[in-house]
Amino acid sequence: MALFPSVRILRTKKREGLIRTRMLGASAAIGDVITFLDSHCEANVNWLPPLLDRIARNRKTIVCPMIDVIDHDDFRYETQAGDAMRGAFDWELYYKRIPIPPELQKADPSDPFESPVMAGGLFAVDRKWFWELGGYDPGLEIWGGEQYEISFKVWMCGGRMEDIPCSRVGHIYRKYVPYKVPAGVSLARNLKRVAEVWMDEYAEYIYQRRPEYRHLSSGDVAAQKKLRSSLNCKSFRWFMTKIAWDLPKFYPPVEPPAAAWGEIRNVGTGLCADTKHGALGSPLRLESCVRGRGEAAWNNMQVFTFTWREDIRPGDPQHTKKFCFDAVSHTSPVTLYDCHSMKATSVEVTSPGSSLAPETGSGGVQWTAPAAAAAPPIEQTQPMNKRRRNFRCPEAGGGWGGPDAPRGPGAAGSRPGPARGGRATPGELLGSEFAPQPKEGGSRRGPSKPPGSRTRSPREAAASWDASPGAQP
Repeated sequence: MALFPSVRILRTKKREGLIRTRMLGASAAIGDVITFLDSHCEANVNWLPPLLDRIARNRKTIVCPMIDVIDHDDFRYETQAGDAMRGAFDWELYYKRIPIPPELQKADPSDPFESPVMAGGLFAVDRKWFWELGGYDPGLEIWGGEQYEISFKVWMCGGRMEDIPCSRVGHIYRKYVPYKVPAGVSLARNLKRVAEVWMDEYAEYIYQRRPEYRHLSSGDVAAQKKLRSSLNCKSFRWFMTKIAWDLPKFYPPVEPPAAAWGEIRNVGTGLCADTKHGALGSPLRLESCVRGRGEAAWNNMQVFTFTWREDIRPGDPQHTKKFCFDAVSHTSPVTLYDCHSMKATSVEVTSPGSSLAPETGSGGVQWTAPAAAAAPPIEQTQPMNKRRRNFRCPEAGGGWGGPDAPRGPGAAGSRPGPARGGRATPGELLGSEFAPQPKEGGSRRGPSKPPGSRTRSPREAAASWDASPGAQP
């Protein structure tokens, strides 16, 4: 380290885990801003100035770079699907990403935007503000839950959090965790601890989905509750209604009932959709219908639920899996894939009477319309098209923090996007955005019905539900 005299390396005497080790580093830092990065990251061109700019404008702003994907096998560098999206969570406290609602979309896609929850691994914060918030809860063990604690804390206690599109950092998403968690350490304990301190009555939604958490010890949280009181923090209900108001549209605390469930039978051949082993990645197949052989009940491999999210999952409404019908293109087989609720490539049901038919030459299945239908009642989402939009991110060394910063395509400091048809390099990604290309002439579901004649979709019905604790289906 002789070439970097300003860099100090701190080593713990024993394994402390991510959370406490970050606290150790923060306590040793002397600069105005603390920046946290996972070890398996690569910072992109000019990544730091956009973060510092926002903190300089408001020291109570925690800022996160856009996290790009470095492939764990060959180190390809790509944007995440959807690129700029808001951080969120479901009611088992799994981290999720949801679209930026129209109300919050900026005219310039390079502008910072508010995010309810951070991914956790990469962010910058004013050092004094970090310690005013109490840093991380020292009762959290090793890893997990800390991103929710710091996110809830900053929003509820007088600060704000933003994602910064002009700051790009690549992150390797590994296939598996390369280390073991010490005996007696539980991620569930961390999550319950965060829920008990910050989520108020909304913690009940976590316990409804994870009943084992009710009897799990979260340790002594008195000091953390006292900290929350001393900071005059707002309620979690305030957080859900003012900051994460769009989250229940995708992950409602009270799940609306399924739109339909049962077997999926081809009206022409009499065959039924079957998941066979029902494992992630399994192709959907057509098999003889179990009920058609005189069985009184459906085979559990031939039962599917059409959920309020407008996706199709194996199992009945009380026993659905987190796998959905999906396909990467019009010609690829339909398989079971992790449900993402974005419908970017999902097979969608758009009317009753839908059926499955063998897909020629692929060994899979595809949606087709019954012969009597006037128009195809099933469509498969168009694949993601790449569209470039120039960012106004200045080059390294200039333009930040003033009204004279270059803006718009062709301005000094803007960066070109990738060559047409080629893969973006890290530097090119700084100057381009990849987004779904909408179809012309209305939505991808076709022209809308005249006013007053439109039936609400399951998703729209869910959006109108009361998301407050105690609401019932």
